[in-house]
Amino acid sequence: MNFQQVIETEKKMRNDGIDGAFTIDIPALVSVKGEPDLMMQVLRVTPSHRNMNYFYTEKYPKTQIMIHFTEGHLRGDLSQLTKENQHVSVPFVIARDGGIYRLFGSEAWAFHVGKNPVGSTNEILSRSSIGIELSNYGPLTLQGNDLLTPYGDVYCSVNDTSEYIKLPKPYRGKSYFASFTEEQYDALIVLLRYLTALFNIPRAFLPENVRYEATTQAVGFKGIVSHVNVRADKIDIGPAFDWAKVVAGVTAASYTSIAPATRGFVAPLDSDSELDMDVDLSGVTRDFSIGDEEPDC
Repeated sequence: MNFQQVIETEKKMRNDGIDGAFTIDIPALVSVKGEPDLMMQVLRVTPSHRNMNYFYTEKYPKTQIMIHFTEGHLRGDLSQLTKENQHVSVPFVIARDGGIYRLFGSEAWAFHVGKNPVGSTNEILSRSSIGIELSNYGPLTLQGNDLLTPYGDVYCSVNDTSEYIKLPKPYRGKSYFASFTEEQYDALIVLLRYLTALFNIPRAFLPENVRYEATTQAVGFKGIVSHVNVRADKIDIGPAFDWAKVVAGVTAASYTSIAPATRGFVAPLDSDSELDMDVDLSGVTRDFSIGDEEPDC
């Protein structure tokens, strides 16, 4: 699927859940604790099978947030992360258009770290960290004038320079990566500010000299990490990402989102857990521009 098809698929997903594969609720507004003027738009996702057994409802203290990318497009991402009885998922997926798709409450958990993380176990880290997936194909392979996805499809050409990042030197064997959008960065910053405030997680990042390494320092780190910090065999998310933008946005005294102001449409919720209640979303408009064997992830 090329980048233009990805954009169209996201639009269709938001509008109709891709022919009924999912129910996508009209966006609700959730406020960031301590920042009354900062809101995030959250789309509640329910798969057509309607069995919410792709995550565990037990609540555990959260000390860390772990960022991933999906290596796919939004429809496939949501399908993979809501498979019945698999329990490999994350609470939030951020689409290219900045839509924040909520698969389950941030207080619950699912496996998202994978087997054999450095210095710990999948279950321990998955329980104590909140996973966020950015919908993105990740590594691209150069073939002639084209850049291919991990599945062999043409994603873009080398002339589409805004759609990919070429690293000055390979990272874990990869040189080309699909780029993230400004809307994704903005939504991620707001979501990170929301989660850190809600769970009292420090707005801290690993030092730059170890930010792209798998290290035991990351296991006990209270703050924000990425998948590469606990798995030496993963590439999400390395240096083909604007960490400076995210760090600055998350650690700033205040932040102004690029998303349009929407608080006039509906009273904001105090937390995403309220979406599990009978929340009336009828007053919101769609006109927004913006266990057993540890499974691998």
